Amino acid sequence: MVDLNAIQSIIGQLPGQNRITDGPGSVKNPIKGSDEPGFAEVISDFLSSVNEKQAAAVEKSNELMSGESQDLLGAMTSMEESRLSFQLLLEIRNNLLESYKEIQRMQI
Repeated sequence: MVDLNAIQSIIGQLPGQNRITDGPGSVKNPIKGSDEPGFAEVISDFLSSVNEKQAAAVEKSNELMSGESQDLLGAMTSMEESRLSFQLLLEIRNNLLESYKEIQRMQI
């Protein structure tokens, strides 16, 4: 499974997160000045979603193996959904890293 706390702490340490705070817990988008979620929050929400899907897949497969459930289709669907969401997460990560490297190579 994804170590969600470690990834969220890394996201919090990323440079250039221009956040405007109006008080404890409120973060505004610096461009729009609205309460729309920022980049780090969107990524954190997506990581949480992937983690929940993986936990659900593990739970359903454990229920199936222990004999508590006979829902083979539900377990297989849950595992496939978990696999696809994790692959999407990896592709997003790869694209972000490639973009970051390309920005680093830019001449100023």
